[in-house]
Amino acid sequence: MRRRMGYEPLFPQELIDRILLPVGTLPPSAPPAPPVLTLPAVPAIADGSSSAPPASPALTLPAVPTIAGGHRRAVTGAGALPPTAPAAPVDADSVKRSVFPNRLYDVARVRAAVRSHLEQTFQDSNFLFQRNRAQQSMAHWAAVNGQTDVFNALAGPLAQGDIPSAMKEPLRRILLMPESVSSQNTPAHVAGLHGRLDILRLYANESFHISEALLSRDRQGNTPAHLWVIGGNSVDVLRHMADEMGAGPVHPLRLSLAAARNAAGLSPAQMGVQRLRAPDVRAAAAGAGAGAGAAAAAGPSL
Repeated sequence: MRRRMGYEPLFPQELIDRILLPVGTLPPSAPPAPPVLTLPAVPAIADGSSSAPPASPALTLPAVPTIAGGHRRAVTGAGALPPTAPAAPVDADSVKRSVFPNRLYDVARVRAAVRSHLEQTFQDSNFLFQRNRAQQSMAHWAAVNGQTDVFNALAGPLAQGDIPSAMKEPLRRILLMPESVSSQNTPAHVAGLHGRLDILRLYANESFHISEALLSRDRQGNTPAHLWVIGGNSVDVLRHMADEMGAGPVHPLRLSLAAARNAAGLSPAQMGVQRLRAPDVRAAAAGAGAGAGAAAAAGPSL
């Protein structure tokens, strides 16, 4: 009747539905609308295009002053770094010896380990076959430090005929195996490079059956005699040693001195000749000869 007369109901139908809902029932709510990001309008310029956004402030660095010739002068002041000191000259001998740190072996322990290995009691015998990360064995370290007693302890049993070859072979492997595939340096190479004549004498002794190490090659094709000359030693010393030992022409030491060629096609004897032809070596030899002649002319001193 009220609708017919043009009146609206006093309460909206939605409010009536809320009032008449059962207790504990909530009406379904619509999901919230996502926020709308409103960006400010970019002002337009006269030709209708939009102006570019403002540029970020630029970092301004002080100009480096230049000197005559166009070279830049070093920055000085509180923020300047101290000048770098020139690099010290590299000592070839220190580099050569830094590959093997100074490590000395207890000779008594080495002898006891060798005895344990030969008697097959294997007490501390694994100590003989240990290698470091560079595959350097006990013989490599002993060659650097000139521990001839260690070599005698390892090579001595090789000259004894009553020891089975199966027990000798591990000891030979210590004395003959190279340190790594990359260098192929055997303990004999290390002894030659560091001028260990007594150790090379043990290798040249054929009774130990390790003289083939004198013909072994490193990565550059050098034998221990080549490295002996590279280390600054005279090749005549090896010749005298071969003469003293009565080594024949087919002895590995003789062959390595005369016939062994490295990657450069040179034998140790040829390398020794080239070294004597160097100006500094000739001057040193002439000075040594003059000093010896003057001492001989002066006669013995009282």
